Amino acid sequence: MATNNSKSESSSKSQVLYKQEPSDRPRRNISPTQRKRREEALKRSTKTSTLMKWKMSDSRFKRGLYKITNGIWVAVVAVGSFIAWLISFFLF
Repeated sequence: MATNNSKSESSSKSQVLYKQEPSDRPRRNISPTQRKRREEALKRSTKTSTLMKWKMSDSRFKRGLYKITNGIWVAVVAVGSFIAWLISFFLF
C-alpha cells in the first residue's frame, strides 16, 4: 500500500522559514574601524548583565537583592513617567 508522502513533505517544507547563516568571509567594503566596531557590538550583545546573573543565581540573597532592586527601579520609572505626564499635560 503506497501513500503519497511527496505532497505532505512539500507542504511542510514550504512552511519552514530558513535562517540564513552569516558569511564567514570578510567583506571587502568594510573599513577596519567599522569591522572593529561591529565586533565590539557583537561582544556587548552577548554579555550577560549583572542583574540577569542575580536573577538566575542559586543564592537566595542575590535573587532577593534582584527583586528589591527591580521593585525600586519599577517604582522610580513609574513616578518619573507620571511626573513627565503631568508636566506635559500642564505645558500644552
